[in-house]
Amino acid sequence: MFFPLLVRERPVGQSFHVLKHFSISGWEMPSRLQIFRRNVLLMILVVICWGPSFAQDPNPQVNNRNQFPTITYTRSRYDAAPAYYSVAVDSTGNATYESISNSDRQTDLPYLLEFTASIATRTKIFQIARDLNFFRGSVGDEDADSGLVTNTLTFSQAQTRNQITYSTSSDPLVQSLTGLFEEISTTLEFGRRLSAVPPGDSAGMEAELERMRQMLRDTRLIELQALSPVLQQIASNRQISESCRQLGQAILEIAKVSPTNYP
Repeated sequence: MFFPLLVRERPVGQSFHVLKHFSISGWEMPSRLQIFRRNVLLMILVVICWGPSFAQDPNPQVNNRNQFPTITYTRSRYDAAPAYYSVAVDSTGNATYESISNSDRQTDLPYLLEFTASIATRTKIFQIARDLNFFRGSVGDEDADSGLVTNTLTFSQAQTRNQITYSTSSDPLVQSLTGLFEEISTTLEFGRRLSAVPPGDSAGMEAELERMRQMLRDTRLIELQALSPVLQQIASNRQISESCRQLGQAILEIAKVSPTNYP
């Protein structure tokens, strides 16, 4: 796993726009130091949750240990859900998603999902990364503790490791790649929530499935095939209501036909 703690030198002529200190109606935004401390606490939580796995593999996102070129995106924001997540995709399509849903609870278990990224998605990821010179100084870094959110994009292969760290970016390519990974996370977090709903909670499960179907109609979900196992479990579980099983089956059929769902 890569931590968003590395800040590189900003090339001349490149800039980023970050959130500044402000207050609204008496509520004051946290200072840079407060935000930095919270992000550090979040990183400590990640180490606590995944410490044993780090001891075995310092870069667990993709099991091939950088045998193939790999693009990894991480995002941490202490007041978001999930508070931390990473998506790693290599050039062959091997992909891993990891997330922590709540930065304030050390008891929260990490969510881990390994899947095969679609050809369309991994092609798009590597095309954008190539246009960004695989993050070799093509985009400057901004102070990672200057905003509420910290993002990193990393290219790795064998001994090569290029990384950029930013809060927000004015670069259209960085924005596009960030948005793509955010859509992947949005999709895969449905897997976490659906897995956590008890079979007897028909109302809760149906609400998640209906929300999922609506976002599919709005073309806001991609890599839906990664959720096929959990959708299959819903569709075949007789303890779940008939309406939920039918809805799960309908979404499963969409995943088989169009996993990327690009507009």
